[in-house]
Parts: sequence; structure tokens; C-alpha cells
Amino acid sequence: VEWSPTSNIVGTLTVGDGVHIHDLDSNTQTTIGSGSLVFDFAWSNDGTQIVATDDNVLKIWDMSGSLVHAFPQHDERLYKVEWVSDVIIVQEEGGKLYVWDAITYQLVNIMQTEGNWTVTPDGKQVTSRGRDGNLSFLPVNRSG
Repeated sequence: VEWSPTSNIVGTLTVGDGVHIHDLDSNTQTTIGSGSLVFDFAWSNDGTQIVATDDNVLKIWDMSGSLVHAFPQHDERLYKVEWVSDVIIVQEEGGKLYVWDAITYQLVNIMQTEGNWTVTPDGKQVTSRGRDGNLSFLPVNRSG
């Protein structure tokens, strides 16, 4: 369950049944990626789009349920995604992270991590906690 960052809209996830977008003001619901094997989703900063892992393809959808962009297919299943600032970071099953520019849809970086990870609020670093318990800070290395 994730709240939109800008409105009274909440998204819920059902694996195998897509992302359900609930507009609490209008009491309406839109399903995005119905029938897809979605494991995670994240909101854009302005709350007008979501990015979702669809098995091994990362997809951006608008709030009407229309597909905006599908990234190239990954080699492994995608499990976690975060959208911070103008970068989208997604994790493959084996722990490899792909950094995508959310404006140009270009691949910016590929990095390996283990364990839990998150993106700093400015979108410039990935913070990861390894199996040894130590934190590491990996630069996103995006242009601009």
C-alpha cells in the first residue's frame, strides 16, 4: 500500500492482479497491469504516474491505466522498484540494480548490491546494507 505523494489517492498491490489505484475523493478505482505478475510499484514525484515491475519488464502507467512506456526486458524477474527525483531504480532477482532516467528512459547505470537497499531522497545514491551488516553508499552516476 502506497499513498500518492500529491493527492488523496492510494495504490494497493495484488500479485497477479496488478496495481489498484483508489481515488478516495471520487470513490473510484482503476486497475493497472491486470493479470500481470507485479511485485512492486512506485509513484512519480508528481503523483501522475506509477512505475511497476511486470515480471521481468518495467512499465510506466498513467492514472487512467494507459501504458506510457515499457523498458527493455530484463534477464531476471524484477522485485523492487523506487522512483526518486528523475531516476527509477529496479532490482532483478539476483540483486543487480538498474538505474533508468525517468525523463529520457535511458539506462544510466548498473550496479550490484546485496541485501536491503533504498535511494537517498535526492536520488544521487543507493544505500545498501550488506550481509555483514555494513552500510554502503553507491553513486547513481546519472547525467545532469
